[in-house]
Amino acid sequence: HCVTIRPLSQKKWTKVVVTEITRDPEYVLIEDTNPKFNKNNLWVGMSAPLTAASPQLDWVHHESVTTLMYRVKVTFEDGSVTDVPSASLIPFPIKIMLKKELGAP
Repeated sequence: HCVTIRPLSQKKWTKVVVTEITRDPEYVLIEDTNPKFNKNNLWVGMSAPLTAASPQLDWVHHESVTTLMYRVKVTFEDGSVTDVPSASLIPFPIKIMLKKELGAP
């Protein structure tokens, strides 16, 4: 998983947590306790690599569109927190490509 965020304010970020909340149990994909912005003023977070056998990727084997729900929580230097829900639609053709990349049957 790769998540990219452009800040909407000038507040200093101290932590970013991206959690997949589609099902129980929820699981943390990315936790960045020292967020930095690239030259395009974007924060980019990458999850640890997953394999075709990872339970977090069981949806890749379903022959239909999958909707994945995420919560992006940004903590600022002043202690305030922004908690933003997000969704991704994964169409079946993308799943075929992912399975091929993962070496899954």
